[in-house]
Amino acid sequence: MTENKFIYCITDQDGRSFYESSGLVQSQGQFRELQHAPDGFQDKTIEFKRDSKWFGVFRNFSFPLSFVRDGRSILNHIRYKLGYEFRSFLVIYILDFFINNTHYGFGYVPYYRGEFDLTTVKKSENKIEVSLLDGGIEAMIKANENTEYEIPIEGSEIAAVEMEGINLKNTIQYIITDGFIADNYPYNKSHIVDLQEVYKEVNDIGGVKTTSRTKVNNNNQNIKATGQWFMQATTSSTVTVEYDYMLTRSNAGGLTSEIGMTCNSQIRLINKNGIGTGYTLFQTNQPWELQGTNRVNGTITINVNEGDQLYFYTMVNPQGDGANTDTNINFNYSGTGLFKVTYFYKHPPAAVPGYHASILFKKLVEKMTDNKYSADLTYLNKKKEYFITCGDAIRRLPDAKIKTSFNDFFQWLWCNEDVYFGIGKFQDGTNVVKRAVIGDLKDQFQLPPAGSIIFGNSPIVNSLSLNKSTNLGAVRNIELDTDNEKLFNTIKIGCKDQNYEDVNGRTEFNSEQTWHAPVVRSSRTLDLSSPYREDAIGMEYVRINFGGKTTTDASSDNETFAIVIDKNNPIPAFSIYMYKVDRSETITGVIDPASHFNAKFSPKHKLLRKGRYLRSCLFDVESRNLNMTSSKKNADVKFNSLVEKEDIPVSSLGEPYFRPDLMKFETYKPINLIELQNENDLKRNCFKIVWNDKDYYGFLHTVSIQPWMNEVQSLTLISSPKNDLSSI
Repeated sequence: MTENKFIYCITDQDGRSFYESSGLVQSQGQFRELQHAPDGFQDKTIEFKRDSKWFGVFRNFSFPLSFVRDGRSILNHIRYKLGYEFRSFLVIYILDFFINNTHYGFGYVPYYRGEFDLTTVKKSENKIEVSLLDGGIEAMIKANENTEYEIPIEGSEIAAVEMEGINLKNTIQYIITDGFIADNYPYNKSHIVDLQEVYKEVNDIGGVKTTSRTKVNNNNQNIKATGQWFMQATTSSTVTVEYDYMLTRSNAGGLTSEIGMTCNSQIRLINKNGIGTGYTLFQTNQPWELQGTNRVNGTITINVNEGDQLYFYTMVNPQGDGANTDTNINFNYSGTGLFKVTYFYKHPPAAVPGYHASILFKKLVEKMTDNKYSADLTYLNKKKEYFITCGDAIRRLPDAKIKTSFNDFFQWLWCNEDVYFGIGKFQDGTNVVKRAVIGDLKDQFQLPPAGSIIFGNSPIVNSLSLNKSTNLGAVRNIELDTDNEKLFNTIKIGCKDQNYEDVNGRTEFNSEQTWHAPVVRSSRTLDLSSPYREDAIGMEYVRINFGGKTTTDASSDNETFAIVIDKNNPIPAFSIYMYKVDRSETITGVIDPASHFNAKFSPKHKLLRKGRYLRSCLFDVESRNLNMTSSKKNADVKFNSLVEKEDIPVSSLGEPYFRPDLMKFETYKPINLIELQNENDLKRNCFKIVWNDKDYYGFLHTVSIQPWMNEVQSLTLISSPKNDLSSI
């Protein structure tokens, strides 16, 4: 080893070092230092910046370097022998103080690993110039964040949710007709009435159908055997029937004497056991009462249980001479007969497969990194109530796949929870590995408690914990600036509005809303809209209208759906777990509150879960309110004591993480921020500075470092909400 501050090595993706020997380029498993350092590294700057979308801290280290002699030979070999798709890396070690479980001292420790972009190679006689990109998991995720991946719903990690159905209100209207007369005479004895459908509020909903005029005697089992029911109940509910029709009885042609008869036109309820109950619409008790044309109208309500069938049945009892002759009587339904049925329909339950959000995150990271890196699931494993599936899975189609990008996944999670995404280091046995991390946003903005020890620029940084911070000491040239990216006066929230074209759809509350923030100096919109669908009624329509139709395309097939499940009560089902949908909140303002679900995805619930972040951005307007200005669907809904459209006092949103102000400054002495920051290590995210003998705290926003000198060039912190900035 030399005593240079930095040493360099060119490796492949497996860590094998390239070197030149006797004019030949070879590789070996052991570390092999370049004999000639790259030119230009000493002039470059590394920037750490908190991502405005993901809120984690990421490093920006993209610039060209020039390689001569052995470095040129190695890169020439890689580019023109192995090709520009070959993955190769520049690894840099720094001479620094270290400490571990067994000893401490000075030595070379890993400092940087960046991937060569071989498509940028510029070759000249004496050197090769090539650009470096941040390598590893960071580069792969940034390159693939918008790529839509297909995640098959299969394997041992799937779960299922039992979709028990929502009671949906439906209205169907029929025309009453005589029906088809097969042998040129009307039926004059007991019969099922012919009903022809003309209008239905819910397209293709089950439980109702047209009927044909069918002669059948007054026996419940015989009536049931015809299968000519007009409604079959799928849930216990109340059925309302409005009717207005003309019933006419007349003699057949050539008949000279009147035949008497009694009539009972009714709705016959027959239950699953074949037991029937009649609900009379029109009745005559004496043979002479049924003469000519009779208007029959009114409204009737019937309580039904699951499995009950309703028949429109007219019982006829001819009396006198010729009573048993079919050809003697005309029995007609004339005019535009109204028969309108309003009822609840519940689709049969079904198990819908999908993934917990944690598993979908894991699979996306594996897809984006070609299975080279994994995800830390500590936070999301606590959020197992979030279940993700797709339209094809809801339809119960084979080979269903969730089609989503990482950005869509994170946006969906971000609009529901205060979270961040970053890259963390984890101990894996004797190795330290990088993993993708989604965590609680509050961990990025931890202040030290009063009286805690503040460590200075000490090399023993591993002893820092979340309740401590790093003391940067006195600073110079401090400036304050408003963080305009955090300001907004409009919030767009909810999931994309759907057009259901029926009465039930108007009661769906998981749709688009717009809220107004009490800020007049900004016209920015905070986008908290969900790219995933969360509308419970929409999911039911997918099940009802397209379930099992393997050759029918639907716009919902490729859409991703999110469901809140009861995570605390899983039901073992074969080799997976089945969950019920979460119905823990009392809902009012929907057609059937007891069967509705996804209450926790309502825009109001989302806003309250985002409360601390919103309070931080609205730091200076705590005395005012957020108020809803528009809603595409139902905003008159209530959840327990929570009123969806009621104003939200900013002061009620919880403690702020930060205030939307930036503190820019320079330090008096060099700071090894690479060591202190250590690639998004949360233990170093809080910093203390001293200005005019007063202490201030902040959280990393941007820092630029010149690695060769290892000095902070400039640093910007997001201000702690505890700072009194008026004293600066």
